[in-house]
Amino acid sequence: MATFNFDKADLWPFRKEDLIDLLRELLPSSSETSIFPKLITEGSSPINSVYIRVPSVVCGPVEALVLINKVTRQDLKTIIVKVPSGRREIVGAVGDNILDNDNISCRLLAPAKRLSVVNKTLTEYLLLPFRYPWDIFANIRYLLENHWFAIADYLSNAWQLNEISPHVFVAPTATISADVIFRGPVVIGPRAVVRNAAIVGKQCIIMRGSRVEEYCRVAKYSLIGPEALIGHCAEVSGTIFGRAKAKHFSYFRGVLGVEANLGAGTLCGTERFDGGNSTHERGGGKITIQSGANEIYLGRGARTGVGTCLLAGTMLGEGAAVGPNLSVSGYVQDGEFLLPNNSIRRERTK
Repeated sequence: MATFNFDKADLWPFRKEDLIDLLRELLPSSSETSIFPKLITEGSSPINSVYIRVPSVVCGPVEALVLINKVTRQDLKTIIVKVPSGRREIVGAVGDNILDNDNISCRLLAPAKRLSVVNKTLTEYLLLPFRYPWDIFANIRYLLENHWFAIADYLSNAWQLNEISPHVFVAPTATISADVIFRGPVVIGPRAVVRNAAIVGKQCIIMRGSRVEEYCRVAKYSLIGPEALIGHCAEVSGTIFGRAKAKHFSYFRGVLGVEANLGAGTLCGTERFDGGNSTHERGGGKITIQSGANEIYLGRGARTGVGTCLLAGTMLGEGAAVGPNLSVSGYVQDGEFLLPNNSIRRERTK
């Protein structure tokens, strides 16, 4: 179960709406469908047939909610629910008619709190803040590493997946060639193509219409967004947004924005010689972070030329471009073009 918080978000070089679109397709959203169509007691006698509108994204085998009075902000009653085979049932008490009050909202249990109810252990509550771009890398990786099976269970219903081998779930319209190597549990979405000896690491999700092919490698805990392309001998790790491209002989680790494009032979260095973490500038000051500090971040429509080298912590803004054979570190601003000044053009001599 997870709540995504965008308060005071400074996601540059990414757009918040692009991230929200990606998360909505990946996880069930309570803003679109109620997560509790009917509350039922253990004895299966209805308590209420009302909907609870929960301002969060929830997934997981066991869920716990706290009812909140939106006026007084006071906790009311705790609902403990379990989810056997998709049907949610109450295993804790709830007050009479409390759910009919329009002033009642819900929040999940406090972070990292674990409870045991009728021999059922609650999954850890996640509060995932998306304030900075490195949070995209760290949080999505955390979800795939620790909650992949809950997400896969949801996507199995949403995408009508078939389990073609243990924990390899594939949409009926996807194309998988026999020479593909899966290193562990994987979800392959509708109309996706995975072929030509591609290697896919454990607990990855390849979303609708994406192509992963031609001897490429997708590292574990990676998310390949809709209609993305991972091409010949490319190696990627992290979050790849929709319609992004990592083609010939590229190595990338970080977050590749919508329609961003890695030129052939683009390399990313995510380890510093001093073994430290890159320092990033936000809000007029410098921030030292642990997870995602040295990864590479390309905003919407950013692109690199042939043979570009992006050093640890580099960020390219929306629509930015780095020319061929350049080595770049730091920030490239929105729309900025960096071109080599040592290029040589020779005219034909007669």
